[in-house]
Parts: sequence; structure tokens; C-alpha cells
Amino acid sequence: MQYIDTLVDSKDYELNTVGPKAYKLKIMENLVDKGVLEGVQIPRSFAVTHGFIDKILDSMRGTDRRYPPSNSPYFKEIENKIRELGLDENSLMFRSSFNGEDVENYSAAGLYKSFQGSIDTLKYYITDIARSKDTAKAVSSRRTYGIPDEVIKPTVIIQEAISPDYAFTIYTKDPTESEDILTINMNTLETSESRDPYILQYNKKDKTLKIQSIERDVEYFRFDERGKIISSFCPEDKLVKSWDEIKPTLETVVKNALKLEKYFGVAQDIEGGIKGDNIYFWQTRNIVKTLKNKHF
Repeated sequence: MQYIDTLVDSKDYELNTVGPKAYKLKIMENLVDKGVLEGVQIPRSFAVTHGFIDKILDSMRGTDRRYPPSNSPYFKEIENKIRELGLDENSLMFRSSFNGEDVENYSAAGLYKSFQGSIDTLKYYITDIARSKDTAKAVSSRRTYGIPDEVIKPTVIIQEAISPDYAFTIYTKDPTESEDILTINMNTLETSESRDPYILQYNKKDKTLKIQSIERDVEYFRFDERGKIISSFCPEDKLVKSWDEIKPTLETVVKNALKLEKYFGVAQDIEGGIKGDNIYFWQTRNIVKTLKNKHF
């Protein structure tokens, strides 16, 4: 990794300065600008580089502080960048972008932390993301694959947070299905973030998109005076009710997901959402199975 100790705008992201996850945001932005990705927006972002994070952590050495003081000049600089870009101060995503994360043959998915918060929480979340390099899970994974701890450098992406009507994760090749199947796991604001009650599938051969399964989130029951169930009721499902209206938008989502797969030359794991008529992609990573390349 090239050592950079400044904040970096998305247009200046490079693979060897901010890590693959951030660099792919720049690529997606460029694909949108060139019209390759159509009808998709990439939430604005900038990167707190590993060199900048070193300055934050160095300022605490020799103290017993877990977090830097709120008046730290480094955090004032980050706050100014958030305001300069016009990001919503109350709705921000703090995402890890370590150089050993989402590389060609090793994803490290879920090893390093990400948070949603505000400008008031940035000192906690940036510090916690940087320190997630040292969690037992992350250390164990690196040892399993022979990755030296010292080569892993943390970068933090600060990105505008979108509150979508539907959030989704797309697997352009579902490891549990035929390679001809693209899978979309979706949830809504009305369901838990940890659950994906909607499973959609797109068949690349016959180009059909369908709802594969729905996990009911709420069911109501009526009881008699003895406590016996006399009837039950499931509210009308939001996705089913609006399927004809949302299906063209989902087809656009699929079309752009397949373009990303083609561009990167490998199956993609894409996170994004739909808000009204707007489609957002806020992250993409390669779907990988084994580690072959240990150079970071």
C-alpha cells in the first residue's frame, strides 16, 4: 500500500491507496458517468486513509484514552469534508476498506466493522473500524490464509447513507444455485435488517424474474374466550401488492448488476437499495471461494 495521510475524494481513489472496496466505488461512479450503468446512483463518499488514521491513533499514544477528544484537529478536518461535500450530517455510513478486503481471491467479508451514524459518532466509528483489524475473527482468518498482520492497513469510507424503501443484496451467481441464476435478497424498512424476507431470482437463460420465496414477517390471530385460535390474518404483502410497479425497476437493477459482473469478469456481491424510482448501488465485491494470491 502506498502511504497517504490525507483525506481522499472518490474521484481520486486508487487501489493501492484506499483498498479495493473504495476503489470499486470510483469505478462504479465512472461507469455511471460513461452511461454503462444506467439508472443507477452511487452515494457520494470520501476516504479516511490509513495514514490519516495513523495520525489519529498516534495522537492517543501514551494516554489511557480509548477515543480521541472531540476537539481533535483531525476530526475537525473530517467534519469540514463532510460539510464541503454536502453529506447529510445525521445520516452517514462508515465502511471499512482494508487493503486485504475484497481482493481477487479473498473477500474477508464480515471481518471488519461498518456502522451507520452521524457526524457526532464519527470519532467512535472510525476508531472502532480501524481497531477491528485486531479482532479475534479477523486475526484468525488472516492466520488461516497466511496473511501477515502488518501488511493489512485500514481505510474508512464515509458515505452518504440512503434509507431505501427496499434494501437488497445481489449475488450475480448464487453459489447455492445454477450459474444461470442471479439471486436478490431483499428487505424493507418494515422488516429487520438482519433478515431478508424476499428472495427473488432472475434466470439468465430465459430472462425471467420472479419472487422465489417470501418469509412472512407478521401474522395476527383472533382467539375465543378459551384462548383457542379462531382465525388468523396476514397483512397484504408490500412487494406482492406493488409487484407490477416495481418489477421494471428490479429488471433495471438486474441489468446493471450483470454489467458489473461483465466489467469485473467475476461474479459480484452487490449491496444497494431502491428509494422511490431511484436505484442505488453502495458497494460491490467479488464472490470468491479460495485464496490464491497473498500479495496486498
